[in-house]
This record gives sequence, structure tokens and C-alpha cells, in this order.
Amino acid sequence: MRIRPEAPGGPGAAASRRPDSSEPQRAASDAGRRRRQPCNLLHLIGRLAWTGTVATLALVGAPACAAADAAAAPAHPTLAALADEDQADRQPGPDGIDWARVAPRDAARRARVLELLREGQVRSEADHLNAALVFQHGETADDLRLAHALAQTARHINPESRAARWLAAASWDRLMMRLGQPQWYATQFVKRDGRWVLYPVNEAVVGDEERIATGARSLAAARAHAERMNAR
Repeated sequence: MRIRPEAPGGPGAAASRRPDSSEPQRAASDAGRRRRQPCNLLHLIGRLAWTGTVATLALVGAPACAAADAAAAPAHPTLAALADEDQADRQPGPDGIDWARVAPRDAARRARVLELLREGQVRSEADHLNAALVFQHGETADDLRLAHALAQTARHINPESRAARWLAAASWDRLMMRLGQPQWYATQFVKRDGRWVLYPVNEAVVGDEERIATGARSLAAARAHAERMNAR
């Protein structure tokens, strides 16, 4: 067991000593650094409780963060590369992806993003969007919960971000699908009997005005998009 060394003068000396004149300046400097610290998922949700490779998110005591700084911060090059790889693997389109090859690559990308999250490297708006995109293509409900939390964090950093609004909606819809529930924003399509169709939508929760505000389509436009997918 490590024993804490006593301060000079005996056990009570450290508690009774008078603070030196530099302590207020140090405290102010520390507070300033905390205020200027870039916004990231760890600051917004307060803590991440990791269980294996799955994140359980807890909105506990999340301090305020410098969203403006995070919005202007450059993208982390590794996260940007991971997002680019994710999109490149999907270039063949939904009917042309070799899932035997892509699925292990997706898993490796998610593992790398988790490492960067643990290291506190996910900081900027772009970082959160890139990380969310990788987890948007995850396999489990927990993957999708994390994708949604990351996208919502990007929205907090930059409320004007159309990409963040759309990805928050799409990740929510995909989570609803994974849980066997209707989607809300009409962003997800499935193939049934050889044809693409819009996955069922809970029309009572969200209206077309809100869907369009997120960057998603109206219900009619989403159904028309499914028909275009079948015509390709």
C-alpha cells in the first residue's frame, strides 16, 4: 500500500499551512483552461461507462464546453480517414457490397474509433460526425446508440450543421429498426421480395415539416426514392 508522505512539520501541517499568493492565479488559470477545453462526447455526456466494446451513455453532471472552439477545430486525420474508408466500401451501392469483406473492416473501424474516444481524441464537430458515421454502420443497438449520441453532440457543437441534423435523424431511425420499432424520419429502406421499400414509419410522432428540417425527405418523397432505387 502506498503511504502518502507527510508535509513538513507533521500530519497537521499541510492542512494548517497558509496558501501562498500564487494559488489564486493557478486556480484561475486552471479554470480558464477548463472553459477553453474543446467540446467532445466525454464533456457532453459526463462519462462513458465501457462494457467490453459497448458504450453505456450516462448524462450525468456534464459540464459546459466551448462549442465554438470545437466547431472551428480541424478534423482528426485518423477519424477523417476512417470515415472515408467507410464510404469507399459502400460505393458499389446496397446491392453491390461484398459484406464478407466489408463487415470485418467495419468492425475494425469501430474498434479504432472507440480507442480514439477513450483517448479523448474526438473533439471537433467533424470528429463527432466522422465517428458517428462509422458507428451508424454498426451491428448492434449499442453501436447505434453511440452513433446517435455522437451525431447529437455534433449538433450541440454546431446547431446549424445540416449533416449533423441528418445523421442524428438517420441514426435514430436505424436504432428504431434494430429494436423492431417503426422509424420516425423516413431515412431507412429495406429490401422485401426483391424490391426496395421504405421501412415502416411512425407517422404520429414526427411530421413532414420536422423531417425536412433534419435534411430527410417527406414521406411522399421517401417512397418515390424507393421506386427510383428499384429502377436502377
